[in-house]
Amino acid sequence: LGAMHIGKFGDADVRICDTVKITEIITLMLEIDPLLFEDIEPLTEEFSKEFEVRWNERKN
Repeated sequence: LGAMHIGKFGDADVRICDTVKITEIITLMLEIDPLLFEDIEPLTEEFSKEFEVRWNERKN
């Protein structure tokens, strides 16, 4: 999705985040499941498929 890239800062490995894109992703995830962060269960395959469909619709 291109929201995070791994880079270097000196000797440290860092993650460089596009906060706008991350916000778009999290917003869509919460539209699908408003209770998404209420547990620590992994995402279901059904959720992942729904996310992929909606994400691709937004890009078109």
